[in-house]
Amino acid sequence: MVIVTLDPLSLYCDTSGNEREPITVVGGVLATVQNWNEFRSEWNNALAIDRIKVFHANDYAHSQGEFAHGWKAKEPRRRGFAKRSLEVLAKRLEWWCAVAVRQTEFEKADAIYQLHENYQPFALAAESCVDWAFKWREDHKLDYLPMKYFFELGDDHWGQMSDRLKEQFGVPPVPGSKKDPPFQAADVIAYEVRTAYIDLEIKAELFKKLGERFVQLGQIEGNFAELADEGIRTGLNMKGIQRR
Repeated sequence: MVIVTLDPLSLYCDTSGNEREPITVVGGVLATVQNWNEFRSEWNNALAIDRIKVFHANDYAHSQGEFAHGWKAKEPRRRGFAKRSLEVLAKRLEWWCAVAVRQTEFEKADAIYQLHENYQPFALAAESCVDWAFKWREDHKLDYLPMKYFFELGDDHWGQMSDRLKEQFGVPPVPGSKKDPPFQAADVIAYEVRTAYIDLEIKAELFKKLGERFVQLGQIEGNFAELADEGIRTGLNMKGIQRR
């Protein structure tokens, strides 16, 4: 008799932006527990070449924090770092996603429904990310695999987000720290997608720019979208959220 040990799936999510900014994006990265275990050492080794301990996408983009000295306008160094780190992501990820919520669209729906009382943009995007992950698992006929979802602790409205996920999926998210490399991987996705949405107005160009930035990710499956006013209101109506 052969006993096959299941390798569960883990979804790690991070956010970029908040309701005080024009757009909020939650990014998610999915892999098996075994791949995440391998990823941690590979990611830390890639960062250690440049003596980086914890990757923050915003710090890297603006040459601040651990990237404050010797990084600004040093394109060869920056390209080398990006190449090494993205190669690790491409090697270990099964799938990635990102959900964007523009504040203008959020406010349109909030004027009609009791939205912010139940869902801030972070909670709204987070619920969609987790829902997509479960659908990806089902579409790939992997729903026999257990799956946990992890969110970095400390974001604004974390409690509201946790309550909504528990209501929708039965269990709350597992809290974690940015010191854990999978959250840093989610940070890459959230930051890059948010930057692309901010920088580009023509949606077709978004695919091109993301393709250039994620060229090292190869054929890794991914999905990203923006939740617009009409879609938000449809979801709220289905959930029975009260009108104002």
